[in-house]
This record gives sequence, structure tokens and C-alpha cells, in this order.
Amino acid sequence: MCGRFTLFPEDYAELARLTGTEADVALAEHYRQRYNTAPMQRSWIVRADRESRVLEYGRWGLVNFWAKDNKRAARQINARAVIFRRPKAKGARSVRRDRV
Repeated sequence: MCGRFTLFPEDYAELARLTGTEADVALAEHYRQRYNTAPMQRSWIVRADRESRVLEYGRWGLVNFWAKDNKRAARQINARAVIFRRPKAKGARSVRRDRV
């Protein structure tokens, strides 16, 4: 798995509709179609916020809490479920779960 993905909706309003979120006019200026989004690049993230979903623009990738910088985050994209059963990853699987 290479960890890259495609962002195909033609505009921000369609992306919000497809993800079940409300369109934020202030964020619409950041939207553009992308056909090769890699780990640690900025993209659209759907985050659960209590009973609703929120569409945010930010950097995506798995950054372990013990990492001193984001340099190694791209290497963690192929982390398997077995890794998340380890005690060190407990916080990542229970607290910071988002969809990209």
C-alpha cells in the first residue's frame, strides 16, 4: 500500500455533501482537485465532533506521540492493526481516530 489517494469532487460544496458535513465558506478557497495526495501533505479530513462531522483542511499521516518531528510520519503509513494493539499506540487508536 502506498498511502496515496485521489480527491475527485469538482468543488468544495460537493465534497461537503459527499462526506455528510456542512460547507464552510471560509475553507472553500483551499479546495482543489488532487490526483496524487501523499502522506504529510495537506488535504481534507473528516473529524467526528460530538454528534456531528466536521470537514477540516490539514496535514494527514500517522505521527506517533514519541516522535520528535514529522519526518518519520510518512514511514508509518503502512502501520498494521497489530501495531495498534501495543500499549504505546493505545492513545492513537482510542482518542485520535479520523478519516482522510
